Amino acid sequence: MRHVRRRISKMVDELINYMLSIEASDININISEIDNFYVISLKSNFSEEKSNKIEKLVKALNSPKTEEIEEYYWELAGESETGTELYLLAMMVDKSEIHIVGNTLDLKLYKSK
Repeated sequence: MRHVRRRISKMVDELINYMLSIEASDININISEIDNFYVISLKSNFSEEKSNKIEKLVKALNSPKTEEIEEYYWELAGESETGTELYLLAMMVDKSEIHIVGNTLDLKLYKSK
């Protein structure tokens, strides 16, 4: 797949934008390569008032991957000034793992190389 590293960058940008939009104050992101995947790990806090926004993120990330849409629209991820492109992000992810404990989100997104 072409431009995989640029797509990873756009995905990270979208995650950061979203977490900042819900006023997270402690955001940690790590990108690693494991086997045939890039793994984006995000750990962040969120306030109780924003838990519905976390539910929106979880719902979006549980959407199926759509390679055709990804191929045409991936460059738009992280660029929106009026909202977020969560569903576009979800269409780019091969697998996601989401854990919420209290007000802490622990997220792993897998993107094939």
